[in-house]
Formats: sequence, structure tokens, C-alpha cells
Amino acid sequence: MEHIEGYVDHIIYRNQDNGYTVMNVVADGEEITCVGMLHYIGDGELVEISGHYKEHATYGHQLHIETLKIKAPEDELSIERYLGSGAVKGIGVSLAARIVRKFHEDTFRIMEEEPERLAEVKGISEKKAREIAQIAGCCALAECFGILLFCNCFQDSLIKIITESQDFAKLLPKLFRKAFGVSFDRLPPEGAE
Repeated sequence: MEHIEGYVDHIIYRNQDNGYTVMNVVADGEEITCVGMLHYIGDGELVEISGHYKEHATYGHQLHIETLKIKAPEDELSIERYLGSGAVKGIGVSLAARIVRKFHEDTFRIMEEEPERLAEVKGISEKKAREIAQIAGCCALAECFGILLFCNCFQDSLIKIITESQDFAKLLPKLFRKAFGVSFDRLPPEGAE
């Protein structure tokens, strides 16, 4: 079994019905074609992949994905790649570089908690800072729907995911708080009307 960690450079093909995906991942400076059933992945994502290499008659050397873990961007370069990938509408490659140069590893916290500070970056007005914050909130909503779609497609695995993944348990309340303004600590106790 081969293990790689890298960035999704671009999605070559995606079947919307079953999630079959062909994508290029850049790992250790090398572009690797990876294929598998993926119901949620986007350009710029930092991923850990395990699988086996196979030779396709037409398309050549491909890594067939057995497991894939999406990782949060960990350093300035990965944050810049993620933002520059188009993950947040209105932020391209050059603007992503300026934002990360200004806020470093604190970029995501600024975008979430103090979005008005984005106006400190050359090329971002206060109005554009508010728009980016609103779009980032919509991205969180899309992530929630992506998780719900994933859960619907893989109901048998859902219990295992929730019970074994502390990251998932921490991520879901944060996404719902950002997308819907719902905080799980404000929900009524179970059984209350």
C-alpha cells in the first residue's frame, strides 16, 4: 500500500451520480493522478491518501484510492493554496497571497472572527471584506450540506465516523454555528419541549 500527502491540484473528471473522481495531487513536487469514489473533494484541499498504483491502458500510472483524509491547511503555503484555489469566491491566487502575507497562520481565524480586518489588505475594501466574510459563511453551509450528503450516502459508516473521529465531532458544531448561527450549547436538553 502506498501513502502520499499533498494538495489537490485539479479535478480532471467527476461523475456527479456516483462520485467517481479522477484528480491530480501534487505530493513532494510530483504530480500524481489519483482515482476513486469521492463524494466530497475540492481543488486546493490538503489530503492524505492510501492506495495501490495501477497502470491504466490509456491514461497510464494511477493511484487507486482506498482511503482519503482531508486535512486542514497547516502552514502558510497550504492556506494560500487553499484560498487561491477558488474555494472562496472573490479570492484568487494573488489576493490569497496578500491575505496570507498579512495574517500568516492566523488567516482563517481572522476570516471567521474578525472579517472586517481583511480590509487591511491592499485591494480589499470594507465592502469586499464583508462580501468575503459572507461568502466564507456560505462555504461553511456548503460544507455542512457536503457532510449531510456524505452521511446520507454512507449511512452504515456514519456511526463509525462520529464515534471514532474527534475531528468530525468538533467540526460539525463549528460548521453549523458558522452557517446557520446555531450553537449546540444553546440547544434545549434532550426531551425538553
